[in-house]
Amino acid sequence: DHHRPVLGLVMETEVWFNLIHACAERSVPLHLVNARLSEKSYRGYARLGRVAAQGLNELKLIAAQNATDAERFRALGARNVKVTGSVKFDMTPSDVLIARGLEWRASIGSERPVFVAASTRDGEELLLLDVPLFLSTCGSTCVFYLVTQKELYGGWMPAVKRLPMMMAIGIG
Repeated sequence: DHHRPVLGLVMETEVWFNLIHACAERSVPLHLVNARLSEKSYRGYARLGRVAAQGLNELKLIAAQNATDAERFRALGARNVKVTGSVKFDMTPSDVLIARGLEWRASIGSERPVFVAASTRDGEELLLLDVPLFLSTCGSTCVFYLVTQKELYGGWMPAVKRLPMMMAIGIG
C-alpha cells in the first residue's frame, strides 16, 4: 500500500494467487507476460478447479508465449488470454544493437572465446566456477559472463575472485 503501483507485470510462470488477488483488491492491473504453462504445471493448477480460474481471471491479461500455453490457461478457465510470442526469442535486434554488439566484440578481441552462462539457478554457478574444468574448456583468455536468475549468492563469490580471466557478472 505504501508505493501505490499503477501497473504490475509478472513474468513467465510467476502465478502467485495471493499477489494477484492483492493487486485486484487495490485496483492494480496485473499482467502475466511472456506466460508459459507446462503440462505438469497445468495438471497441478487443474486440481485447484475454480480457485485457479478465479485467480487467473483476476489478471488483467495473460500474454502467452504460444498457442499451446494459451490453450492450457484457457482450459483452466482463464478468459483474458492472448498469444503474443516470446520476448526472449521472437524479436529481431535493431541495427543499433547489432552495431553495439560488434563494437563490444571488437573491443575484447574477435579471436577470444566468449562463454555466457545465462539464467542459471542455485548451485549451477558452482559447477561453472570449477576453475580447472573451466580453463580446460574455455581457456585462460576466455571472456566469461554469468547472468543469474536470482540475486548474487554469497556462497560462490570467493570462487569468482579466483578466476584468472576477465569477468562480468550480471543479475538476470
